[in-house]
Amino acid sequence: MKTILSAVFALGVLLLPAALRGAEPPAPLRVEGNKVLANGKPIRLRGINWGWWQLQGTRYTENDMKRCAEWGANVIRLAFYWDKFVQPGTVTLDEQKVKAIDEVISWAEKYGIYVILDMHTVPGGKAKNHCGIYKNKKDLDNFTGLWQQFARRYKNEPVVAAYELMNEPDTAPNNHALYQKTVKAVIDGIRKVDADKMLVVSGDDSSIHQSSLDEYAKQDDPNVLYTFHYYQGSWPKDWLGNSGERDGITGTLPWTWYERTFKMERPGKSPAKARLMLRSDANKGTAWFDDLTVTDAKTGKVLGKWSFSKDTEKFTKERGELPFEFYDKNVGHNAPGSLAVRGTTEYHGWLGPEIPVQDGAELTVSGWIKLEKATGYTYLGICWMGLELMTKDTIRQSLKKTAEFARKYNVPVFVGEFAVERQVGPEGYQAKTTADRIAVFEELGYHWTYWNFRETTDSNSMALHPHRRDGSDYPINEPLLKSLKDGWALNREAAK
Repeated sequence: MKTILSAVFALGVLLLPAALRGAEPPAPLRVEGNKVLANGKPIRLRGINWGWWQLQGTRYTENDMKRCAEWGANVIRLAFYWDKFVQPGTVTLDEQKVKAIDEVISWAEKYGIYVILDMHTVPGGKAKNHCGIYKNKKDLDNFTGLWQQFARRYKNEPVVAAYELMNEPDTAPNNHALYQKTVKAVIDGIRKVDADKMLVVSGDDSSIHQSSLDEYAKQDDPNVLYTFHYYQGSWPKDWLGNSGERDGITGTLPWTWYERTFKMERPGKSPAKARLMLRSDANKGTAWFDDLTVTDAKTGKVLGKWSFSKDTEKFTKERGELPFEFYDKNVGHNAPGSLAVRGTTEYHGWLGPEIPVQDGAELTVSGWIKLEKATGYTYLGICWMGLELMTKDTIRQSLKKTAEFARKYNVPVFVGEFAVERQVGPEGYQAKTTADRIAVFEELGYHWTYWNFRETTDSNSMALHPHRRDGSDYPINEPLLKSLKDGWALNREAAK
């Protein structure tokens, strides 16, 4: 591929307008101390995610790459699902399918933008509920081997800035030693093929909390960009966290009683409401839920009680853009009718109506679950919500741990994902808090990519330019774009 692309690259870049090509063509990147260097000069990566690419109908074109360049972005974090690019039933790259990645890279090369290859899912799974790479040598070998194939393919492509080993890993409950052993095995495998490409590595704990960048996350390899995702105060009625994701059932079971008690334990985050979660994670079979109750564990007061003999009774699909959640009018615990999840590749389920709660609340969730050849884990849990509008000061305070990690080890840090949904806070808050977050990242010297450019969703999402279900586009989110463009403009200032 390199031979094909590089023949036109130098001329192509020179013929582009200055706004598109920057000061010089993309050069291989490497880490030196706490800096990322291109041709020996420090560079800050500021860009955007191409999220859910090749999934759910989300699409990108060369014109999208051109627009990213015009706006000033200098990197695309390309999220891809590994199984979309291999031969059926194998972990061998399919030459026809992988051309879709080649195409994106060729666009990026044409417009002078780096690409971070983000393996968003991995063979065997990378989390407790689907954790093959941590427990199964074959899965780990497949994961490592797949990265070796990508490394052989792209090691001589300077526009491929880095390989991001895996998105949001989570050994929960956190087994840092196991995580470190797994990451080292993958890094060692890649380095046998490509000794020079920059790697992007997170800590454990889903990389979604800045606490994931802790001592155990540090690698011996010097050419590593350390990453976490920043979603604090990012959802309406602000999502404060979930409880219940550390447990679950699997297999084939008749109607089975399920009960757990959860305490709100988020210091400084006072919940105002909670919602019952019905989840089935990585389930290739079917799970049914029926006759559910939420009780105040301290007083015994019933806060909500639901059966599903008629309809979903105000329960909403947690990931309703996909047809994995459905109401089954024929199957139920005491009477026909239940909420069901079938054939998922990741988590899916339902969310119950809002329940008012007090700070320090303890809730008991209970109900009946039926399984048929269910893989992964199926469980009941609680989604906690409250109010958390962020200022520059609170953003700065919340990032102290990552800043300490960067200083202690003298390493660069990359905010691989951050975003706030459009309906969070008053009008204009999304654009303002995005600008504030970028400003604090800049203060700390962090690299960053916004989540995301496109997604097949609704107009209130985090996406800058979302698709409708019919394939058409919503109008671009102009206030958000302005905040991002102001951040990306720093790339041009740095290139002067």
